[in-house]
Amino acid sequence: MLFSKKVKFASYLLLLSLCLAVMCSCNNDGSTTDTDINSFINQYNLWSDPGLYQRKEYTDKFFLTKKRATKKLRKLLSPGCKISFEFSGGRIDFLTAGQFVRGLNRARFMTLTEQIILHGPVISEEDGRFLVTMTKAFRSGGLIEVADCELVIELSGNTLSISEIKRIFREPQTEEVAKVQAVGKSIPYNRRKGLGARYLGGGNFRWTYPSFSPNGRKIVFSSLRHNSSEIYMINVNGTGLLRLTKTKYWEVGPSFTPDGKSILFISDKDNYAGEPYLINTDGTNYRKLMPGYYGVSDAVYNPDGTYVAFTVQVGKARDIYVMKSNGSEIKRLTRTGRINSHLVFSPDGRTLYFRQKWYDRSKDPPRCIELYSINVDGTELRPLTHDREDKVPLGATEQYLLFVYDKELWWMARNGAKQECLVKGQGHASYDASKLLPNHRSVLFVDDREKSFIYNLYLKKLNGDGTIKQLTRCDEYCRSVPDVSPDGKHVVYIGEPKGQPRNGKGYLRIVDIDSGEIRTIGTNY
Repeated sequence: MLFSKKVKFASYLLLLSLCLAVMCSCNNDGSTTDTDINSFINQYNLWSDPGLYQRKEYTDKFFLTKKRATKKLRKLLSPGCKISFEFSGGRIDFLTAGQFVRGLNRARFMTLTEQIILHGPVISEEDGRFLVTMTKAFRSGGLIEVADCELVIELSGNTLSISEIKRIFREPQTEEVAKVQAVGKSIPYNRRKGLGARYLGGGNFRWTYPSFSPNGRKIVFSSLRHNSSEIYMINVNGTGLLRLTKTKYWEVGPSFTPDGKSILFISDKDNYAGEPYLINTDGTNYRKLMPGYYGVSDAVYNPDGTYVAFTVQVGKARDIYVMKSNGSEIKRLTRTGRINSHLVFSPDGRTLYFRQKWYDRSKDPPRCIELYSINVDGTELRPLTHDREDKVPLGATEQYLLFVYDKELWWMARNGAKQECLVKGQGHASYDASKLLPNHRSVLFVDDREKSFIYNLYLKKLNGDGTIKQLTRCDEYCRSVPDVSPDGKHVVYIGEPKGQPRNGKGYLRIVDIDSGEIRTIGTNY
């Protein structure tokens, strides 16, 4: 222990001496060398890195604290340092040195961000000042931001300081995205930063998503039985349990592809925010759905399985793409500069419905969320709602679009007309887990309308007398997203025992819609 402390102290003195040498950054005769400038820039890139606290080599509690990192960066900036961030659309934010440092500290502790130097630094000298240009990428989950950076470094006495910082953010180029991905793969996997981070920190495991196969004979689900989330498949009678994934990564949210030959799921293998992957039903051929793209989500197949739609993070926006299910003919449908998500196909597969989110600073509050539709060939982008309130599309029939509006279940004509409340919110459910039955005549939803925090399954006909049928009467929690069998006769869900906190662990149950009979076929732990 004593030896360890001496080593830590020696390392601290060595790094401290390096920083002091860089801060002096000039020779005895007062001249400045290229080595001095490069060392100074390296220190700036280090202490201004929002992901600094994630780097293993700088996590020594004795050396690196919030106060120390802040002081190191402040010493590099002149008191009157001018800082500007320019964004797409022409908006420019001007910051003081104090605002810059405080904002950086918030970013360090609120997000998981990686900083990658893509190009530079390139140094030029003019009128006794040094102009430095470089290009940086910042990655947080599926979001990649690229900024062309300029620094103005001045020599005051024997000390270098930064008098101006300018960052111009822009859309990343294809080769820049590839470089960011390559750097990300070189970083050791840390499951506490990925999809399991919230669960391992005491959160609830809500990604089981049990799902029927297209022939209704098997069920796929994610399980925590091996200290991580893995994908399993089981027969509907509870036999033949098969583990499909055996990795250190978290695999969640599985469902069968329309042809029944593969499983679509989310993994944090290459991206801590999760990306869609596929695996064969025999556990072979673990592969990425979109190997050439980064920040992919919302993957959904059209009804006949010939096409798959998904969204891709582009700067701060998220745009919609479609491709053939064999990976060919990729086409970008939107260039809105907004966040598009929650994709839903029409029954004929010709139209996509989705949620679009953006911020309008002229409004109060500035957040806007509307429902839109677009043809799969990229034509006729149409707004369906105009009230700016929170809403999520859930499913579409030949006539109606089902959606969540203000924590209630609503429906409307597919052209946006005749909006009506279908199920009024009485409990604590948000209805995001609602499912249309295959015949498109009824909707299944999860609610705690009978007793607070005791969730059960309910069914309501779309063209009925308003009667709501309660399918389960279990004194348990039913918070996973349920699924309906292809013949519309059964529902599979995860039931968590009441009074036994299991962090999302529960029983895999199948309920008969007509009789209400419930069978337990396994567990997800």
